[in-house]
Amino acid sequence: MSRIAVTGATGYIGGRLVPRLLSQGHQVKVFTRDAQRLRDVPWHAEVEIIEGDLADLEAVSRLCYGAEVVYYLVHSMSGSRNFAEQEKNCASVMARAALQQGVGQVVYLSGLHPSGKLSEHLESRVAVGEILSASVNTLILQAGLVIGSGSASFEMIRHLSDVLPVMPAPRWVRNQVQPIAIRDALHYLVAAAQLQQPVHGAYDIGGPQAYSYAQLMQIYARVAGLREPAVWALPLLTPRLASHWVNLVTPLPRTLASALVASLQHDCVMQSRKIDGLIPPPEQGLCDYPRAVHLALEKINADAVETTWATAHPMGRAQKLHRYAQDHHHGHRAGAIQGSATARRRFAILRLPDALEAARTDGQAGRRRGLAPRPPLEQHPGLGRCGGLVASRGAGEGPVAALAGGNARARASLA
Repeated sequence: MSRIAVTGATGYIGGRLVPRLLSQGHQVKVFTRDAQRLRDVPWHAEVEIIEGDLADLEAVSRLCYGAEVVYYLVHSMSGSRNFAEQEKNCASVMARAALQQGVGQVVYLSGLHPSGKLSEHLESRVAVGEILSASVNTLILQAGLVIGSGSASFEMIRHLSDVLPVMPAPRWVRNQVQPIAIRDALHYLVAAAQLQQPVHGAYDIGGPQAYSYAQLMQIYARVAGLREPAVWALPLLTPRLASHWVNLVTPLPRTLASALVASLQHDCVMQSRKIDGLIPPPEQGLCDYPRAVHLALEKINADAVETTWATAHPMGRAQKLHRYAQDHHHGHRAGAIQGSATARRRFAILRLPDALEAARTDGQAGRRRGLAPRPPLEQHPGLGRCGGLVASRGAGEGPVAALAGGNARARASLA
């Protein structure tokens, strides 16, 4: 039995890790900015709650006091311009407090990434790991997309796959990613508290196979009983436009959508399986992606989702949370799937011009800030090739087409 401290306990992964650590007999204390957010969790009375800010050395020192293992599970998905500096500052405070309080092992959950230039969020994750590692023994577990009921990555795949049977998508849908089932990510995290000796280094963790992002959507549709979407990779859909599109047709707020989209600009696959020498895979083997999707949908159907991305991320708009809650209330039963998919497809077609206009407005704002100018959307070479046409056919319905030339034209096509 170990004395363990957990940051990010109100988050998607932290909220699932804590009860599993408790079930192993560990003494656990958790860190949160607002203790009221933990008021209704089942394990509330079984942990010590430290309230404070990660930038506050005194509060973080109270968390680390007496702890043998500290889990660092925080990562900013905010859209603030200085989020990277904030993350570095918080990591520096944690490293200093852990060193002063004699913490034997820090476990940090980072992300799979290639070498070379990275997105801001992936670059920040790498920097946090380097700061922690410079002061204390740090086990860095580098995971890809975490697939489970309620995870941001799964909800993005789920809603995008439901939206259109023919989907114009950015070129990054061809990039290779290596998802990991939430149960396997938790397997590695729980095992990290039971290591006999402190470990210092980075280890990739992932499922048994890598896929393109387009394949993830198609496999999801197959498992969910939907028609597999045909995915067109178009140069028109820049990361900015793609994040608007994701924001409009999924429940994810734009700041979170932007971070996820930016991380998909690279191939994110395991470089080695050296983790097997430190923590063996689960006895039943690693869960492959199709089974992870099946398990996630089962949880949604049974109304047994433990945690969701929404518990950790401030909502930009109340109606997004309401729509997300409605989806989970109705579940993915056969009738509900077809009805909700058709509704989301129609919604997505109507909102495509809004996404285009939002991206245009962002581009104009960027030019005012001195950023590199972009050609008008109507002059973009990709738009001419695809003709601006997005077609949709829901279950049992006739073809529906929307021309990306304005809201009136899109609505007329649906009349």
